[in-house]
Amino acid sequence: DWVIPSLLYITRFHVNLFADHANVSYRENVSDPASGLVDQRLQSFGADFVSRLHPFSFFAPFDVGLRTIYLPGEDEFEFRLLFSFQI
Repeated sequence: DWVIPSLLYITRFHVNLFADHANVSYRENVSDPASGLVDQRLQSFGADFVSRLHPFSFFAPFDVGLRTIYLPGEDEFEFRLLFSFQI
């Protein structure tokens, strides 16, 4: 546990790893039934870095973190903020 008195009480850090994979087939032109199918492979890999904290000595914990995502098909990274409140 980490404490900054009267400001912040951090009770936990954790990391979640994930990987997603999907094979998708769809019509190039939905209004034309004769149009060909497009096959696509979608993938992503990443990690969530999350900390549970109690700001200003609030009784219920908040989870705050950062999600990092790598999309190999596009060769790029994305970042998202995570936030949840538990009652």
